[in-house]
Amino acid sequence: MTYQPSIDVEGSLQRWAPGIMLCAAGLLAAYSFSTEGAKPPRNSSAFGCYISNNRPPILIGKRGLQIVGSSLKPIPFSLDWNDEGIFLWPEKRLVLTDDPQGGGAFTVRDEAGYAFNFVNILNGSVYPDVDATELETFQMITANDRRAAYTKTDPVRCNPILTNGS
Repeated sequence: MTYQPSIDVEGSLQRWAPGIMLCAAGLLAAYSFSTEGAKPPRNSSAFGCYISNNRPPILIGKRGLQIVGSSLKPIPFSLDWNDEGIFLWPEKRLVLTDDPQGGGAFTVRDEAGYAFNFVNILNGSVYPDVDATELETFQMITANDRRAAYTKTDPVRCNPILTNGS
C-alpha cells in the first residue's frame, strides 16, 4: 500500500508561489524606497558639547566640529545615514592619538575624514542610532585602533569656546 497524502503539496505550492514571490518583491521595494532618496539628517541635530574619558571635549555647532582648548580651526561636517545608522562626516581627517590612561590629543590631516557613527549604548551593548532627534553619543576610531565614545553633555563643559563667541 502506498501513502497518498490528503493534501496536494505540489499543487498548493504552485498556487501560492506567485503570491509569496509578489509579497517578497513588494516588501523589498518598500524597504528600498523608504531609505533611498530620504533627506539626510540636519547638521543641527548633532549640535552640542561632547565629552569622553580625559580626552579633549568637542563642540559641534554651526561653524563645524571644534576641539575645546585647541587652536585647530573648526572643521565643517555633514550628517548622513545608511542602514548602519547616522554618521558624522568631517571634511578633514580628525585623528585622535589615544593614550592608555584615557587621555589624548587631536591632529587634523588635509584629507577626507573618517565618519563617526552615532550610537546608543544600553547596558554595555552598542546599537546604531537611527533617530536624528536623539543624537547623544558618537564613536570614533583612534590612531591606535581603539574606540572612543563621545557623549553629549552640558554645554558649560565647552565653555572656553562658547565664551569666545564660537
